Amino acid sequence: MSIAVTPTGPLSLPLFHLREMLADSPAFQAFVNAANAAEARERIHYSALPAQYGETYTVEELNELRPFAMIGIPSEESYEMTTIAGGGPFNWTDEGQIILYLEWDVADAFQRDRAAADVDAMNTIGAILSEIQDRSGLAGFLCIDRIRLSAIFRTKTEEHNTQGDAYMVELTLNWNGGRSGE
Repeated sequence: MSIAVTPTGPLSLPLFHLREMLADSPAFQAFVNAANAAEARERIHYSALPAQYGETYTVEELNELRPFAMIGIPSEESYEMTTIAGGGPFNWTDEGQIILYLEWDVADAFQRDRAAADVDAMNTIGAILSEIQDRSGLAGFLCIDRIRLSAIFRTKTEEHNTQGDAYMVELTLNWNGGRSGE
C-alpha cells in the first residue's frame, strides 16, 4: 500500500525499513501470494487497513484484504534516544518497538483439522521470522535485536460469518542502532 507522505526521521523510518524488509522476503511474498517485492509491498499497511471500506469490514471485504501485514508503533514507551558520551559532541543512538500484525485466511485443506492448521500457521510465521532474522542489520533494512510473539489466535467458529476463518498474529519487534537502517 502506498502512502501520500514520505517517511522521514527516527519514528517513521523504522516502519519504512521494516516494510522493505518484509517486501523483500521470499517467505513474505509467498505468504501474500505476491510475484515480487512491489506486489508484496501493496499488502503491507501502515497502522490501519485501507479506509475504502469504512471503519468496519464485511467478511467478504476481509477475505479480499487477506493475507496482509499491518505495521505500527505501540502507544506507550515505544521509542528512546540516548547519548553516547565521548570527548566531543554527543553521538546519539536510538531504539524502539514496532508491532507487526499478520492476518490470513485458514487454508481450505486445514479448516477441519485444527492441529494441521496450527502447525501450518506456525510454519508460516516461522519462515517469515527466519528471513527477518537473516536480513536484520543489512543495508537498507532494520536492525532488529528481539522478536516477541505477543498473540496468536484463530477466529472462533461463531465468528466465521462475520470475520471468516482466519489467523491473527501480533509480533513485537525491538530495533536499535544509529538511524534505523539509514
